[in-house]
Amino acid sequence: VIKKAGLLQRLNEGEGVLQEFKTSLEKLDRTLVAFANAKGGVLYLGVDDSGKATGFKLTNRIKAQIQDIGRKIDPPLVPECFDLGKCVAIVVKEGADKPYRCSDGFFIRIGASSQKLNRDEIMDLAVRVNQLKFESLPEIGFRYPRDFSTSALKHFVNQAKLTQAHDSLGTTDFLTSLGVAEKQNRNLIFNHAGILFFGKTPQRYLQQAKISYAR
Repeated sequence: VIKKAGLLQRLNEGEGVLQEFKTSLEKLDRTLVAFANAKGGVLYLGVDDSGKATGFKLTNRIKAQIQDIGRKIDPPLVPECFDLGKCVAIVVKEGADKPYRCSDGFFIRIGASSQKLNRDEIMDLAVRVNQLKFESLPEIGFRYPRDFSTSALKHFVNQAKLTQAHDSLGTTDFLTSLGVAEKQNRNLIFNHAGILFFGKTPQRYLQQAKISYAR
């Protein structure tokens, strides 16, 4: 249970990875997103950088604005607002549906600031929270049939006893049915799993990857 006394006491700790001070609603969505993509946090509205409260009041209009900002985040956030008398505390829990983004992009809390994520960092965050599985990520550089091993496919088909399925579907449809590749226009785009199983030289694209077996 969040208590106002505890929120007021935390003001003395200053800005950090779990809290930020603001004097207005400007770029509030960035901070909400950054907290949700990290471990959550508290945004103190009506507090300057030195930690001095400016007497901000939580009116119905301000509360409605905060809720509207939260709804426009993708996916939407529902922060809790607390009127502390001399300022307002906006509590953001760690998001369950990471990654979150606002109109300005994806942000995450690093130290005492909200940092914008680049493409690779967004992908890494999605993988870490299991929104994207490593094995399902596409690899555009892998070319079919140039980098594809027909002998590896033949061995797999024989070992898995799927000769009839392969022959009836054809190689392209058989690979897509396995979930290791997908058709895009006239090209066959392989994912990491497809490269590990059927690439001539998987290490060319996935230097640190390996396949582990458990029985």
